[in-house]
Amino acid sequence: MQYISIKLDERRARDHGQLSRDPFQHQIEAFEALSKVFTFSDNKAKSGLLVFPTGAGKTFTAVKWLCDNALPRNVRIIWLAHSFYLLDQAFSAFYRNASWIPEPRRTVNIRLVSSNPSHAKASSIQLTDDIVIMTTQTAIRNLHTNALDNSVSGSGCQWTTCVERSLSRVWHDYFRITSAETWEQFGD
Repeated sequence: MQYISIKLDERRARDHGQLSRDPFQHQIEAFEALSKVFTFSDNKAKSGLLVFPTGAGKTFTAVKWLCDNALPRNVRIIWLAHSFYLLDQAFSAFYRNASWIPEPRRTVNIRLVSSNPSHAKASSIQLTDDIVIMTTQTAIRNLHTNALDNSVSGSGCQWTTCVERSLSRVWHDYFRITSAETWEQFGD
């Protein structure tokens, strides 16, 4: 799957707003902590780490929180992972749980980007994409300091970046070195 535009009204009617699973206590606590740090009220870049052991639900927690808090505010998401498996896992999580995104949002556009022939190319990314899920290798190879031209940076949109596994420090350093202005656009 390369790209999908999900009609949220249809998805909400089908799913009746039910979660694919109930969150555990550590995930509920993470939702609260994320909401304290990422308020979206001051447009300042912020950073944080969501650290759980393997299998404890990092993807579920991040997707649920982003659907509840970022997407309703029209914050676009760049989700980075180092393997095709993790890309597919994130894509599947957003796809399966799109009904979590509250009204009045009517659609969500998700694009899966990597060098894998079954994924889209970086050149296909559009301003209408709400969620771009891509490998870190593809991002580093294709995103550069002028990747956000005036049409994006002047649009008032916000971006948030989710990084799978231990790559957050590498990605953080990449953006710090590349351009403080670009980093401010993508968030810390």
